[in-house]
Amino acid sequence: MSLFEIELHTDFNYRETAYIVQSGTPVSFVSKDIVKTCFDAEDLFTEYKCLADNKCYRFTITDLGGDGICCNHGNGWYKLRYKGAVLKDSIFEESANEVTLFGDCKQ
Repeated sequence: MSLFEIELHTDFNYRETAYIVQSGTPVSFVSKDIVKTCFDAEDLFTEYKCLADNKCYRFTITDLGGDGICCNHGNGWYKLRYKGAVLKDSIFEESANEVTLFGDCKQ
């Protein structure tokens, strides 16, 4: 098992933001390991989860407004860490979603 960390700073349109972590293969993701949809405006949120080492994971963050979490309605951002290393540090701007694969994702 290895530690996965999500650090998220929401924008003012926090009700538009959600994320999910799924495990599976690089082609098909079915399980829902983490699902989060309830946040506060301009809030810093951190979640930790121990994940199995021998699986491929997909992190997807979505913004229902389609403009991301920065910079139209505040200065949102997120950071992902797995096994102590930073996977992604993003302001998630001008988009409806971003996807990050991590773990054992060999095809």
